[in-house]
Amino acid sequence: MDKLRENSGVVNGVLFGLVVVILGMLMYFISKPLFLNPGLRFFLSLAIPIVFISRAALDERKKNGGFISFPEALQPAYICLIIGSVIFTIFQFIIMNADFELLEIQRDIAVESVKSLSGFANLTEENIAAFEEMTAEDLRPDFQAFLLGLAKNFILGFIIAAIIAAIVKRKNLASEQN
Repeated sequence: MDKLRENSGVVNGVLFGLVVVILGMLMYFISKPLFLNPGLRFFLSLAIPIVFISRAALDERKKNGGFISFPEALQPAYICLIIGSVIFTIFQFIIMNADFELLEIQRDIAVESVKSLSGFANLTEENIAAFEEMTAEDLRPDFQAFLLGLAKNFILGFIIAAIIAAIVKRKNLASEQN
């Protein structure tokens, strides 16, 4: 257990997951449309992981005396992302399956988004009408959607973790000269 607490990727991943779940619950209880707001969700899905992924890599660099290679920084950063993403995806899967009203709100948001983008996407009235016929039940996430969401988070998150690891890496030039 002490090894897990010493692992900056695990610690920051759990913190990342908890922060996202707590913020998600706050937004859910304040306003369900706020919980589903695409712009806010996009911002939070980038800002929170970046903070904790950076912390994981920087904590590891600090443990190494202020120096870290790219692979040494990438490992805790990606572990953090995996753990935080799994926690958040489980939370989202449960809440979206437990509250049917969220699916109805999500459907309404999606229909409005399609209508507002119809001019840019050259959508016909038939396309929009077909989209409006979609039911909230059509949006209910299943296990396949759960796994697909995780895979997407892991792939995009790896890119973010790699960028952060590249920024955080620091060579010990003194040890290379000896």
